[in-house]
Amino acid sequence: MKLYILIASILFSTTSFAQEQLSTSPANEDSLRKRQHALVWDLSSARTEMENKDSGAKSDMSRTESAITYLYNFGRFELGGGFMSTTEKDEESGDKASSSSGGLLAHFNFIENSPGNDFIPYLSLTLAGINVESGGVDLSGSYVGFHVGLKWFPLSEILALTASVGAMSGSIEGGSPKAKVDIKQGQFNIGWALYF
Repeated sequence: MKLYILIASILFSTTSFAQEQLSTSPANEDSLRKRQHALVWDLSSARTEMENKDSGAKSDMSRTESAITYLYNFGRFELGGGFMSTTEKDEESGDKASSSSGGLLAHFNFIENSPGNDFIPYLSLTLAGINVESGGVDLSGSYVGFHVGLKWFPLSEILALTASVGAMSGSIEGGSPKAKVDIKQGQFNIGWALYF
């Protein structure tokens, strides 16, 4: 019987504490750290299809990407820009290439990204320029990317774990003789974001 009374008193006290926290949360929201700026680091695994528009030659490449991005948080959307570095490997020939890109990024949050909201699903749009170096040939162009993802704040109001899936499409050209290559890519990204 004493055990039941002890369990009941613990449940009552924790429930009372939780209700007190909920009832005072609007007042405490001002004391929570704001999420105005974000530094984001992503690591991506991607599968890329490239097609030379002149010769019709196609290649499949696996890519590993690392990106650093800055975002300014407006609540329901976030705007910023970033830089990405990529290492690619042709699946058939084993040839390697590297690329770098920089551009603009927008996140459209389904839930306002503010203190107290721990799960933030979002859609993102990327517009970027890209430079690819493969076998001594430099190619440059642009691409557009779309992603759907989730930001999760498990431990604090300022550190989020992120995950997203998406696709990008674009074209690059260059070399001698000049070649135009269309790019299509599917991606899976994981990373973290530090808000301050």
